[in-house]
Amino acid sequence: MTRLPRTVGALALAMSVVLGTSAGLAFGDETPRSLRTTSETPPLETPPLETPPPEATIPSSAVPSTPVDATTSEPSEPRGEPAAVTEQPDLRLTVAFDKASYEPADLVLLRATIVNVGAVAASTLWLESSGNLTPYLWRFEGSSVADLAPGESVQAEASAYVADVAGGVVRVTVEVQADQVDAQPADNTTTVTAPLRVVRSGFTGLVYGDLNANQAPDPGEALAGLRVYTSGGAPTGFYETVADSEGRFAFHGLLAGSYTVYGDSPDWVFPGAAVRVDGSGEPDVPVRGDNRVDGWLTGTLAFTQPTYAAGDTARLVVTLTNSGRGSIAGLIAVCTSTSSAAVDYGELTPDAAGATVPAASTRIFEIDYPVDASTANAGFLEVSCLIGKPPDHYGMVKAAAATRVPGLRAARVVGRLLTQDTNHCGCRPTFRPVPDTKLYLRHQLTGQIMARDTTDANGRFEFLDIPADRYDVGVVGPWTGESGTTPVLLADALADGSRTHVVIVVPGPDQPDPEPAPIPPPTGDAGGTPEPAPLAATGATLGWLAIAGLVSLVGGAGLVFGTRRRTA
Repeated sequence: MTRLPRTVGALALAMSVVLGTSAGLAFGDETPRSLRTTSETPPLETPPLETPPPEATIPSSAVPSTPVDATTSEPSEPRGEPAAVTEQPDLRLTVAFDKASYEPADLVLLRATIVNVGAVAASTLWLESSGNLTPYLWRFEGSSVADLAPGESVQAEASAYVADVAGGVVRVTVEVQADQVDAQPADNTTTVTAPLRVVRSGFTGLVYGDLNANQAPDPGEALAGLRVYTSGGAPTGFYETVADSEGRFAFHGLLAGSYTVYGDSPDWVFPGAAVRVDGSGEPDVPVRGDNRVDGWLTGTLAFTQPTYAAGDTARLVVTLTNSGRGSIAGLIAVCTSTSSAAVDYGELTPDAAGATVPAASTRIFEIDYPVDASTANAGFLEVSCLIGKPPDHYGMVKAAAATRVPGLRAARVVGRLLTQDTNHCGCRPTFRPVPDTKLYLRHQLTGQIMARDTTDANGRFEFLDIPADRYDVGVVGPWTGESGTTPVLLADALADGSRTHVVIVVPGPDQPDPEPAPIPPPTGDAGGTPEPAPLAATGATLGWLAIAGLVSLVGGAGLVFGTRRRTA
């Protein structure tokens, strides 16, 4: 009795579901089929007309029956006589020298006058020239000439020197031009000339190397076979010759004027000898070669003590050695130092006659430097000197020395570690900070690391209570100083953090950290099998967990089989 009602109910439920689904599909869309398919049909095309539409007719009174050119707006005029020629300006040019004759060294002054004799104005005047003068520009009255009205005149001037004396004449051709065509171009150009008095002469001389620096030629000092040069005259010329076996030379046929004579030698320096050529005779000129400094003179600087205290006098020893074949006179020293005190350089004083170092000898000079307050604040004293003969083309010896002045300390030194921003475009370089980077200060003399820090996000660093001195800055990582140099930081005793030091670095080889690596903690006995880690403290052991899982599995199987038996 119970199975039949359950079966009938199931069949009724199935039929209702099927019928409901069919009815939903049948009555859900009431749109006629013909209307639903019109959206998929392509639109009908309108067939072209077999005959073109009739053209619109225009009343005969509006348009003439004959074609008309669209660009013709007015009836053409009857041909007549040609138009009269437009009036033109008529410029006339005259040019004059300021002197009746010249010498090659004279300054030639030209004066031009322009007159407009035409009936209309001339605009934008300019002058063009040619001849045997050096390049020059014409200067009109006032800043420029815009217009020259009929009957008006204007003047212009120019000055230059003679560039070519051939022919013994000064010759200049000048032409005036304007924006308009000139009525009579023939009088727009003129040529002027003036006599040129040309004088030629020369000089002779002796070229020698002043071995003993006595400012005079001595036996054995003549420089045979040396090439000798001279330049000067008007117009300026450049000439050369070779000295004979006795060091004699001669220049003939030179234009009048002032000349400078010098020799060319790797062993001697020639200051240059001056001579005047005027046609009255040929003077004899001694051309003196001075001993070179570079290549023959060497020098060193050294302090007598490695350290000094505030108030002491630091003694600097200057050692000069002349390995040349002649004396070197007139030696002076130009020095800079970190001291602000006045210093006496003795024989090497720049304003004095200078010191002399004989050939193949060594001389020692002593210079005292007071250790003043500024030197004590810096923590060191450094001196750098250039030693030689003025002018600089004699060569110079460069030397430097440094010593320490310990005692004072810098309370707080702050700075920023920066590198150039390669992503920025512009004329002025920009820099970006180098964050989270270790850096340290290494003493330049002892090599000891005095302080360490790590930059923050803005590249800032700070060193507290360090000895006043000069330090090399070490940067850990792929960085180096500009051009491969080591950055330097000056820690002054007056440093209180108000001044920010800037350290610039560029990408470079990786620099190790000189700080010793930390010792790792002990790892226990080597070898053997490590013990397994204990389980988390859950209150259950591994055996109880396995038994609980087995019970759950059996219980689940019983429930499944019981259900199937009841429904069978």
